[in-house]
Amino acid sequence: MQLGAVLAVSRGLLDRKSVSYHTLSLVGSSGLLLNAFYYGANPAVVINTIWMSMNVIGIVEGVTNLEVLEDLPSLDVGYPVSTPA
Repeated sequence: MQLGAVLAVSRGLLDRKSVSYHTLSLVGSSGLLLNAFYYGANPAVVINTIWMSMNVIGIVEGVTNLEVLEDLPSLDVGYPVSTPA
């Protein structure tokens, strides 16, 4: 999955700053982390922990990106919108 996320970015299917890319990468690196931990490969555990933290930061930055939120279509839920006086 980690390789798939990188391949999707290199082929232009995903943006490197997108939440989708970072989520795929996080899931892939967590699998690699579990595998490395199981087999006692401590350097790989450290690298994958760092990689996972970078993905979490990327997800948080992607979710809190206001430019992305402004581009989303508005949802009309049928409730009246009150404006401050």
